[in-house]
Amino acid sequence: MERDNSFSMAELCKLVEMSPRTIRFYITQGLVDAPGVRGRGAKYGAKQLEQLLTIQKWQQSGLNLEAIKRLLQQGDSPEQLLPRDEPGTIKIWSRITLASGIELHIQPEMAQLTPQQLRQLNQTIQQWLAQQEKNHD
Repeated sequence: MERDNSFSMAELCKLVEMSPRTIRFYITQGLVDAPGVRGRGAKYGAKQLEQLLTIQKWQQSGLNLEAIKRLLQQGDSPEQLLPRDEPGTIKIWSRITLASGIELHIQPEMAQLTPQQLRQLNQTIQQWLAQQEKNHD
């Protein structure tokens, strides 16, 4: 028996860890193909799943939605659209010492993290490292 490769909005949201609102926005912006049937019975296929995963991957690489749209429309390679540092560019990096010899370097703007989120990330990592040290004793 062949598996049905279609997903409801709820299933698609769970697979890509996005909200329905985000997915609908991407559809209205032409980044993701609309389902054949609209409304409550709408089904999304492997193509929409692949498009959403591609958008996620490119966003995590530092591309904004405008660059992603150009990529999808023109078929450019993502490397051509990645932000490039020009001479004289100033960027702020956060350097977090996690343990002796272990540092985490983050560019908060590119990672889209607030100072509060950075502090929470640091606390979570510190707790994890403490637990690992405890487990090895």
